Parts: sequence; structure tokens; C-alpha cells
Amino acid sequence: MAHWFIAVVSLTLTLSAASASDVPWHKGPVDEAFETAKQEQKPLFLYWGAVWCPPCNEVKKTIFAKPEFAERMRQFIPVYLDGDDENAQTWGEKLEVRGYPTMLVLSPDGEELVRLSTGVPLAEFLDVLDDAQRRAVPLERLAREVLANSVSGSVPRPTWRRLAFASWTVEREDGPSPDERAAVLARLAAACPSGFVAESSRLWSEWLTAKLEAAPTGDSPFESEESRRSAAKRIIGILDQPEALDANIEFLSYAASDAIAALAPSEGDERRALVRAWQRAMTAVSKDGNRSIGERIHAMGARIDLDLLGRAPKESVSRSLRREVRREVARANREAQAGAERQAVMSSAARLLLRVGMEAEARTLLEAEVERSASPYYFMSALAQIERDAGHPDAALKWFARAYESSRGRATRFQWGVLYLVGLMELAPMEVGRIRGETLRVLGELMNQDDAFAGRNLTRVGSLGRAFKGWNTVPARLEVIEGIRGTLGSGCERWEDAPRDRCDSFFAQLGG
Repeated sequence: MAHWFIAVVSLTLTLSAASASDVPWHKGPVDEAFETAKQEQKPLFLYWGAVWCPPCNEVKKTIFAKPEFAERMRQFIPVYLDGDDENAQTWGEKLEVRGYPTMLVLSPDGEELVRLSTGVPLAEFLDVLDDAQRRAVPLERLAREVLANSVSGSVPRPTWRRLAFASWTVEREDGPSPDERAAVLARLAAACPSGFVAESSRLWSEWLTAKLEAAPTGDSPFESEESRRSAAKRIIGILDQPEALDANIEFLSYAASDAIAALAPSEGDERRALVRAWQRAMTAVSKDGNRSIGERIHAMGARIDLDLLGRAPKESVSRSLRREVRREVARANREAQAGAERQAVMSSAARLLLRVGMEAEARTLLEAEVERSASPYYFMSALAQIERDAGHPDAALKWFARAYESSRGRATRFQWGVLYLVGLMELAPMEVGRIRGETLRVLGELMNQDDAFAGRNLTRVGSLGRAFKGWNTVPARLEVIEGIRGTLGSGCERWEDAPRDRCDSFFAQLGG
């Protein structure tokens, strides 16, 4: 007993001494991190994010700031790849990551072992890391091995946790389709021991997510009425069971409308019972002071979705819910003081206000964050959208322009520059000279970057090209496009192979 006590005290002291600042993030180029991983035979933990990204800041608060995470990272080569780092978009493309944040565990040889979902509780997150370190097998191969051995009961719970809390919705070109994911997840959910409540329920909700994604618009994702009724019953069981609810909080907070439309497509007792169970669960989460501010805000968003089900398109939520939203936003405003947490929370709080028709209050909140935030351009673009939707084009363009001017970082500036240009073409299409000048400025900055036509940059290039096609309707505008081609198109010669082909293609098709 004495040895056990000493061990616990020792572990507690070790963890309390660690903090987010103690995470040994790799310093230097990413390829050097892979070399270090090979030399030390350690897996890599790679975090792909951006300083302005609200979910990224939520992960920093709920995972990275915990001493347990810092301690665990000593068994990995942790790499923080910011989307604005030099050649970050090229690396993002190699790793097939686009959305911020994405977290990967890779073997010392660079083989992807698992992608982690952002909405995973800390204990489960750490278990996934441990299992990936112990059993360096890629997720899909691991699923096959587990399905081959699960009957014997030889699969340990940490492995089930890794399967359950992995991010199954991947961006890889060779990744499984939604139908293929659904087939594997259905088998895993059936094979997972029922006593593993969090894991079995999470695998099942991942199956449902894949089914919803795979079903054509308007079609039921279920093969029969019996399977649909069984799924509706299963969801109510998850909503009523605390352990299962916690494991699936992200799905339950974001997927309420789509899931209920599929699980109970017709008005009636079945739908009302499902909505009541969902509302009851989300109300409890939104009022639970022991939960993070983000969880409470997201649960409130689900409550809004549920309240609007069955209402006329322009009908607002109930007055009582509007009052609750106002109180919850005020509470979040008081409690979220740390920079990372506040960046994550206040953007979600503003969306809540907009969802219930409180545009003036949302505007006031966002304007305050512009003055307070280290990344104000994120809030500026939200203000631009509010003004655009309100029919105030000049005010919207001022915010789009301010957001671009204040943005910092290579990929970030291009992202906000494209938002500004698209806004100009939509809201001030006759200002041909302004559109030409600002386009030359935004694309001129991009052309100086080695990873200009890679990753998220390439996605923004595509959206800019589509915007120009919609704008190019009269000869004067075609002259602008020809001028942009003539000024910048020759710059494609700085690249070779695929980047050059992409650059040439963009300027050749620009507006055409």
C-alpha cells in the first residue's frame, strides 16, 4: 500500500509540474521532425492549426493546456504546424490535411496511425495516443484486425477507444467513402462489448454520421422502417445515459436537425418524443456549470436548432429561449477571459445571438472583440457578413477591407484577401478599377509564396476563379482580367511541375 501511495504522489507531482508551456514542440522544419522521429523511434504528434481559428483555440484550452498532455508528449515528437509557416500549405497537402484544427499521430516512418477528433474528452484523448504509440497500426488496418479478433474478447479497451474516438471523416484521396465507412463502423459498433458504453455508443454515432453523409439529399439513410425505428430508440438511449452523452457531445450538439429529420421524418408522437429527449439533454448540458463554456454554448446552439424544427422559415425561436441565449452569452462574456478560450467562445456566442435574431447585440459583441482580440480580422469578417445580410454594402466592404488589412500570416492574408475580393465583386461590381487594384495586391502577395498553389491556398484560388467567372459579364471587366493575366501570369515560371501547372491553369481560366 505504501509503494502505491508513493507512486500516486510521484505521478501527481510530475503532472502538476508540467504545463502547456512544457510541451516539447519541435523547433525547426517539419522534415527535421520526421528525421528525429526515425532516429529516436518515437511516433509524431502533429497539430495543424492557426492562431485565429476558434476550434484550434478550444483545443489549446481543453487539451494542450493540461499537464497530462504535456507529460504524454514526452513519448512523442510533437510538431505544431501553423498554416502560416513557410511551406506549411505544401506540408498540409502532403499530409492531406486542410481544415483547422487537424491532429495526426504518425509512426516514426511517417505512416498515419490515427486522426483525432477535436471533441474528445482529455482522458479518452490520452488513451488514443497511448494505444497508437503501443500499437503502431493505421486505423483502417486496425479495424480489420479488431473485427477478426473481437469474438475472442482479446481486444483491450484502449484499442476500442482509439477506434471510437478517432476522426473517421478524413480528407485523404484514397480514404474510404461514406458508404465504406458506414459498413466498417456498423460492424465495429456491433462487435464492441456493450459494457464499453462510451466506445460502443461513439462507434454507433460515427456510423450514423457516415450514413447521413452517404444518403442522397431527401433520401432516407436507413434500409428499412425497422432499422430507422431502432436507430431512433438508440439515440434516445444515448441522450438518457450520461456516459454515452459525454462521449457523443459533439455529434449531439451539431447534428440535431439533420439526425432528427432522418430518424423521425414525419410530424407525430415519435418525432415529439425524440425532440423532447434531445432538448432535455441539451438543456442539462447548457446549464451545467461544471462543463466548459464551449460545451455549454454548443449545447445552446442545438437547443436553437431543436426549437426551430417545424417552425415557418422566418419564424424565430421562443421568447424564453431568446432570454436564455442572452443570459448564456453574458455569462460566457464574463467567464471567458483567457485569450485562446475567448477567441473560441465569443465567435460561437455571436453566432447564437444571430441565430435568434439579435443582430444588434451580436454586432456590439463582435465590435468589442475587434478591440480586444489578438486576431481581430476573424471578428471583422463576421461583422462584414452581418452588414451584407442587413443590406448595407458600404459598411460590409469597410469591414472586409479592414479584415484583410489587419490580417497577419501568409495563408491567412490570402484567405482574408479572397473574402475581400469576393465581397467587392458581389457588393460593388461596377468599381472596376478598385477590383483590379485590389486583385493585383492580393495575388501579388500570393505569388511570392513557395506554397502559393498548394493546400488551403489552392482551395481559395479556386473560389476566387469562380467569383471572377460570375463577375466577368461585360467587356470592361474582361479587360481587367486580361490586365491581371498580363501583369502576374508570367510569374508562374518560378515553379515547376504541379505548382506551375496549377498556376498556369488559374491564369488561363481566370474569368474565362
